[in-house]
Amino acid sequence: MTARRKSFVALGIVMGLLFFAGSAFVSPTESMGKEMKSITGQIVGTQGFLTGYQCPVDQKAVMASVEADFLLATPDGKHYYMPNISTNLKVSYLLETVTVKGIVHDNSILVEELYYDGKKMWSREMQQQFLKEAYKHP
Repeated sequence: MTARRKSFVALGIVMGLLFFAGSAFVSPTESMGKEMKSITGQIVGTQGFLTGYQCPVDQKAVMASVEADFLLATPDGKHYYMPNISTNLKVSYLLETVTVKGIVHDNSILVEELYYDGKKMWSREMQQQFLKEAYKHP
């Protein structure tokens, strides 16, 4: 491979990395131009939901330990995966009714904000602010 061709290949790789790294910091609403929706439902175990199992409240800890992921189940029987928020956050509100705001794609929602009992408990901005404050260098 010639030096010139190697330079073009390297440039292509760098440009691709810059594009993907930059898009990681763009919110879903900015990147897609779609309207935000609010959806209220209960956070439940994915496997349990798909098999029709309703976990008793006194077995939340057991469910949290065996389920790989959790989703938002609405009273009308729909469900939404929330791929951009951590499993830890989902477990914090397991079997609770929450409202999420975000961009819906089929049966997934890219969550921008999560509300519990009418109070905003998580947002992308809150997470970024926390990271800035909690992980400062002394």
